[in-house]
Amino acid sequence: MLPLTTGNTDTATGLMKRTAILLENGARWPEWLDRREPGEVDLLVQRPGEPLLAFARRAIDLVAADPLPPETTYLLTNGEGDERSNLVRRGVLRGLLGRAADTGRGVVVLVAAGSVPQRRALAVLATQLDRELPDTGDVSLRFRSDSALPHAPNRATRRVA
Repeated sequence: MLPLTTGNTDTATGLMKRTAILLENGARWPEWLDRREPGEVDLLVQRPGEPLLAFARRAIDLVAADPLPPETTYLLTNGEGDERSNLVRRGVLRGLLGRAADTGRGVVVLVAAGSVPQRRALAVLATQLDRELPDTGDVSLRFRSDSALPHAPNRATRRVA
């Protein structure tokens, strides 16, 4: 992978900071995401009509196959709050956290959208998963619930699938 933007490098490895953004179909791009640290970005977007489970498999396959997984991965949800969707998200988050634990470091950020009850359900999910995290390395799960604006990212990104 080639860096697409200039930015900070990890002094330990000399490599560009890497971020993966997993965008569910219908999710909104949060304004604050444009202000994150510069670096290389991999963007994976759920295709229109693609079941969430198929998107989840692609996301896990992408991260698992990468010899150098991203330091930070964002899962931007679309606000659909049925039980099945949240179970699939639980699986995605477990897979992302497992990959981060394998490497000894990584941050996974669950970005909640939708109704207040849906955001609360995702907050509970994040809390439950945080309790399950093994005490290995520098791995964390963060939860973010805030407003978002429907616009494209201002940074150069590489759409990976």
